Amino acid sequence: MSWASQSDDAMAAFRAGRYDAAEAAFLENAKCALRQERNLTATVDAARFGTRQQNLDPTVSTAAFQTPTNIPQRTGQTCTQRGFQLYMAGLSQIQLGRPDDAKKSFKKATSLSKTLYDAHYKLGLMALLEGDHKMAERQLAKIESILTRCHACAARQEISDRQAHLQKALNGDVRLY
Repeated sequence: MSWASQSDDAMAAFRAGRYDAAEAAFLENAKCALRQERNLTATVDAARFGTRQQNLDPTVSTAAFQTPTNIPQRTGQTCTQRGFQLYMAGLSQIQLGRPDDAKKSFKKATSLSKTLYDAHYKLGLMALLEGDHKMAERQLAKIESILTRCHACAARQEISDRQAHLQKALNGDVRLY
């Protein structure tokens, strides 16, 4: 998912500069995505358990163990890619002047999605601003790993630019304020 492909209330608020509304909507999207992830897991588990149970007792219906697949969601909400939703919440939090909240959102986002190179980049810059060069180096290594796996991906140049800029910042060739 990218900026261009998500079209919902959260992204509309972000694009309009209403960062408080955007943050709240992205966090709601992330909760909705988590619910869908959990429901999918429950459905798979129910299917497994239901099949085993049916083999043991043919009178037990597997319908009792199934989770609905059509999870209700609010109109104008995106219930996918929890990591991306948290990344966008982090961008909103930066705009709201809350870097500590943004850092938490970026960390959680990168734990959920290993390809959010811009979140790693921002975490690296934030670490440098705090004087934590080791953390910035770790974030740079993660960006380099993403770039290595991105042979001919559409974002290759952008990832390379983030990598080069963070490397320059680590070397002291770029001043961060």
